[in-house]
Amino acid sequence: MAKTNTLDKKSLTKNNGSNKTLNVKNFTKVHRKVGLFFMPLLLIIVITGAWSLFRAEVVYWQFPQYDVGQSVVPGLVEDQSAGDQSREKQVASEELRKSWHDLVTLAREEHNFQHNDFHIFDNRRFGDYIVFYNKTDGVEDMLFMDPVTGEAIDSSELSFSETLYDLHMRLLLPSSFGKYIIGLLGLLLTFLVFNGFLAHKNIRKNFYRLRLHKGRQIFATDLHKMLGSWSLVFSGLMSVTGALLGIFGVVLIILALAAYGGDQQALFADFLGVTPDAVGGTAEFMSLDTLYQMANQQWSGYTISTIEVHHYADPAMHVTFEGELMNGFLTQQHITYNAINGQVSFITDFTEKGAGGYLYSALPSLHFASFGGTWLKIIYWVLTLVLLLIMVTGMTIKSLRLREQPFSISDRVVIALSEAVILASSIGICMAFYLPELGNPANSGTLGLVMLVALAYNLIHSLLLSQFSKINSVNLAGWLLVITAGLAVFDGQVLLMSLCLSLALTWWCRQKIGSFVSKAQTTA
Repeated sequence: MAKTNTLDKKSLTKNNGSNKTLNVKNFTKVHRKVGLFFMPLLLIIVITGAWSLFRAEVVYWQFPQYDVGQSVVPGLVEDQSAGDQSREKQVASEELRKSWHDLVTLAREEHNFQHNDFHIFDNRRFGDYIVFYNKTDGVEDMLFMDPVTGEAIDSSELSFSETLYDLHMRLLLPSSFGKYIIGLLGLLLTFLVFNGFLAHKNIRKNFYRLRLHKGRQIFATDLHKMLGSWSLVFSGLMSVTGALLGIFGVVLIILALAAYGGDQQALFADFLGVTPDAVGGTAEFMSLDTLYQMANQQWSGYTISTIEVHHYADPAMHVTFEGELMNGFLTQQHITYNAINGQVSFITDFTEKGAGGYLYSALPSLHFASFGGTWLKIIYWVLTLVLLLIMVTGMTIKSLRLREQPFSISDRVVIALSEAVILASSIGICMAFYLPELGNPANSGTLGLVMLVALAYNLIHSLLLSQFSKINSVNLAGWLLVITAGLAVFDGQVLLMSLCLSLALTWWCRQKIGSFVSKAQTTA
């Protein structure tokens, strides 16, 4: 009887072990299939996210005349000893600019921007230019303007930086729909990050094990696990904050259901106030410059980035100033004035909104490293390259497995698309900075053509050139970035050179995995 009980315990232990193994295998299988299927979209998001860290620098590299350095933003001065000099530059910059009244008048009378409800974007961290924006019935109207001369700027000129940002935030889709897609992809990336970490046995060994002598596939798998383990916190942070930024509208709906009985209007009224409807007719209103100065004095360290004009010249005209407190994590603040009498209509102080207000303010700061200087952005850049290397080593693992398994059209199509995205991103960067005569990659048509060229090269190389040339799409992407880096040296753009070279090394690292293994096996 005792012997029977012992056998039963052994059998139970064996079954539990097999179930555990089965679960791990299932998790790993889901991780591989889901990760590969969405790889092209995830690559687009991560690559554009990396470059979006340097939105202001991208504008400067393309068009030095719109250098963000010409405008000094209060609160971004890292060296306190340079504070006086910084303030002098700020004053000089303000003196060169036309007044807000003149800029609005020029926009309406000379540039035919005849909207009564519009935004003015003046985020000087991303370029010394302003943007008038209106969206009516789903149609967007944008006017880029030089604040010193008042002249209109060709929007296609300055849109490469914004195109990268829009690709990252909404895939160039209609804003709400695109943000929700990005939010869902952020949730998917969150799942892949943590599922991949937990799906493997011997988690402790993943932090240090690299088996060069076991073949290319095992080495690629070990590298994938090791990089994923070391960058887990950062990858998790980026995926979670990106997901929340994308689906924040859904978060607000849930918050409305929980705290406002499902009344979304009450939620928005509590956070942003209510603007009265237009009355009709015209009325004298206070100068935008006076209102701007009043808003600027509301909070210490407050930097205005957006002016919202409601019902221009109407007796119900109101103006909302949106900005940030530049102290640590950027804390968004809103203040609305009655433009007729100058009285404050509503103040949104997010520092008084509890956890929800800080979350709303901290998400963009955490995601884009807005709360630090250039060195913090570089740290984010390096960690993002690690995330990219995790993704491309995942592609390598799958590519190697395809050689041992039956032909799968869907897998090969996804890998081809992923490699085309890598090549297209490098072509776009090279064109934007040094080959503008070939076309502006910020233009959606040109961007689509670049992607088709990358796909065509990938197809031609796979079918015709693979036996004669080792310069596949990923290798070519690396070489294009090296060329761009070389041209940047002659222009004295050390940061651009460093970014291009480090990204090129990331692409080449995937290609060199086989060489690492071969050398190790030869040595052994």
